[in-house]
This record gives sequence, C-alpha cells and structure tokens, in this order.
Amino acid sequence: MPRCGVYLGMTTFVLVHGAWHDGSCWNQVIKRLEFLGHNAFAPNAAGHGKGVDKQVSHAESTRSIVDFIVDNDLTDVVLVGHGFGGTIISKAAETVSDRIRRLVFYAAFIPDDGESLYDNVPPDYRNLFDGLAAESQDATIMLPFPIWREVFMNDADLEFARTCYSRLSPEPSQPLIEADGIGASGGPGGGGGQSLLVGNGGAGGAGGAGGISGVNDNPAQLEGIGEVFGGDGGGGGDGGIFFGNGGVGGVGGNGAAGPVAGALGGDGGGGGDGGLVAGNAGSGGAGGNGGAGLAGAPGGAGGDGGTGGSTGKSGNVGAAGLGGAGGSGSPAGAAGLPGFTGTSGGRKL
Repeated sequence: MPRCGVYLGMTTFVLVHGAWHDGSCWNQVIKRLEFLGHNAFAPNAAGHGKGVDKQVSHAESTRSIVDFIVDNDLTDVVLVGHGFGGTIISKAAETVSDRIRRLVFYAAFIPDDGESLYDNVPPDYRNLFDGLAAESQDATIMLPFPIWREVFMNDADLEFARTCYSRLSPEPSQPLIEADGIGASGGPGGGGGQSLLVGNGGAGGAGGAGGISGVNDNPAQLEGIGEVFGGDGGGGGDGGIFFGNGGVGGVGGNGAAGPVAGALGGDGGGGGDGGLVAGNAGSGGAGGNGGAGLAGAPGGAGGDGGTGGSTGKSGNVGAAGLGGAGGSGSPAGAAGLPGFTGTSGGRKL
C-alpha cells in the first residue's frame, strides 16, 4: 500500500488496550502507523495479559501507563484508549498532562468524576461480572465465548472470532469497580439583599476537599494518582445594587495525597462586588493546598487565589486571595498564584 501523499509530520502514539486484552491487540495498528512514519507504542496495563498477577487496582493499572510514558521520556503524545482503556487514559493524563498533546477515546468509556466503569454498564452485565468474579479463584472475570462473540464480534465469522477469543485473558475485577472521585465544588455565595438601597452579599461556600479514591474510605488503601482534586471555592455574592458589601470568596479545597502525584488544590472563589454607591468588596478566597506525593512522588500544585471584588463609587476593593501551598513530594508541588486585587469603580450595572 503506498504511503499517503500528504506528510502530516511524525506523531508519537501510545495505545491503551481495553478489558481482556493486552498491548498485542494493537500490533497491526502499530505496523500501519510506523509505515506512515509515526512512532507507536502499546504497553500492557498492569494486571492484563496472560500469566501475570491479576490482583491490581485501577490506580496500579493507570500508573503502569504513566510510568511507561515517563520512563521512555515520551512527549507530545497522542494517548489513545479503547473500551476500558478510556478510564485509564483520562486518569493518566491528569498526572502527565505536560506530556500529552491529545486524548483519543476510541469506542471507549469516559466516566464522570467519581464514577467507575461499573457505573457505565447495564445492571444485567454488572450482575454477570459479579457472578463470574465470585466463581473464579482470583476475582477475575472471563466472559464465556458465546456472550463475548454476541456482544463484541457478532459480525465476524466463527473461525476469526475464536482466534481472537483465544488471545484474551481474564480481566481483573477491581479496576472495573473502583471509582475515582474529586472533591465537591464549593457552593455559590448568596446574592445581595433584595432592597435596591442596601444588602450584603453572602460568603462563597468552601470547596470540598479531594476525597479518597478507591472502593473504601480506608486511608491505608489510598489509590489516588492525582485525580482527587480539591473543589473550587464558591464566589462571594455581590452587595446590593446601590449599597452593600460583597461577600468573601470561598476557600478552595485541599487536594488529596496520592502515590503517583498529589492532587491539585482547588482555586479560591472570587470576592463579591460592593454596591455601586458605597460598599466594600469581598476578598478573594485562598486557594487550597496541593496534596502530598506519597513515597517520593511529586506533590500537587496549590490552587490559585480568588480575585477580589470591585467597588462602585466608594468603598474598599477586595483583596486578592492567597495561592495555596504546593504539596510535599519529590519534587514539591508549586504554590498557587495569588488572585488579582479588585478594581475601584469597576462595578457596573
């Protein structure tokens, strides 16, 4: 087959397989990409492939992909995930975002924050997976061939379907049921009083702290890799239209600790504006602190401070919120940036 007539430049692809597979499922794709002048790699996610330890967590599977990218000093990567691999690349990108050019979800799961793959499959399949895992000796899931063919290869001839099935291996159940959560976002500040003459804005709600990822709340079983961000603080409410003080911005939540990288602290909320005629503006909330990197992992960056509110004709402008401290680790996370000071006379109808 001739090469494409238009040269688009060399791209580095990292291809992440789905459930029951390993990196070898991409072999033909790699050959084609290399023929076109690209670099392509398909590492095995931890716990996947024949003859390997299946007792792994979602974080360990993700970390194996992160380690592959870092250990091989890959940059400007197009990271592709298929099926279950979508849950891996979305989390890996949070840790090595500076090395990723683009994410490609190829017929892949894209769970919302706090969701697992289990949350995105029909109840009948969850029941099936639970039953198969319970029947196995190592809590793995291996779909019977008739079910696998009907769901995944119903348009293939029988011989080809059996050949593909022979290359599969039991899937670890733990990575499928683990949810990776983030801190809840802070609630918005209350609005100014209803009177046109006076009314103070409410304070912004504090951002939620990054939660412990994994299937339980046991701190000894932290499995976060930087995905449990602190929530952003809510913005302070504005003062009344004519008179009233703006509310203080909420403080950003702290990021959680993780063994690959500490999570980012949430940003502080902006301070509310003072009244048009008179009223002090609210200060911006402080950014949350970055999470610590465990066992020498990098610390998370602190959240940025919120911007102070503006005033009308008179009143004090809102002070800038302080940036959060970076989490401890190797290296330590960067401190968050301070917010901006509010402006005098900046509030407009």
